[in-house]
Amino acid sequence: MSKLIQNAFYVPSIDKYFPSWNTHDFVLYKFPDGREIYYDGGLSYERRGGDFELFTEGLVIDVSLIEDSPREEIYNKLLWGTRGKNGDQPLRYRPIKEFTLEHLIALNKLAYISGLCKEVVQYWAEQKAGTNYI
Repeated sequence: MSKLIQNAFYVPSIDKYFPSWNTHDFVLYKFPDGREIYYDGGLSYERRGGDFELFTEGLVIDVSLIEDSPREEIYNKLLWGTRGKNGDQPLRYRPIKEFTLEHLIALNKLAYISGLCKEVVQYWAEQKAGTNYI
């Protein structure tokens, strides 16, 4: 089985991503109508529950990734947590592809960003700059 690199779901109606990053990191969302969905396991295992018809109704979208996912899928779905430009906002997860070129350049300068995250940041920076920018 391929290694899990992102265990998360997205709720379009509130424009919010719910990642489970760590083992036993139980993430739950309850809809106003009482239905719910949850993910657990972080990157160690996948445990999911709740009302799975939410997926077929388009009310929840799975944005989980495994290391063997197609590169295009990884480039489009990989999440990064941000606290805003000044670092003073609540933590919010967004797909890296949504970030501005300025934000991508700043991310690329971080000492701790490496591997797949760095690849995705560089990919989107190049797409937005229209050249091999970084």
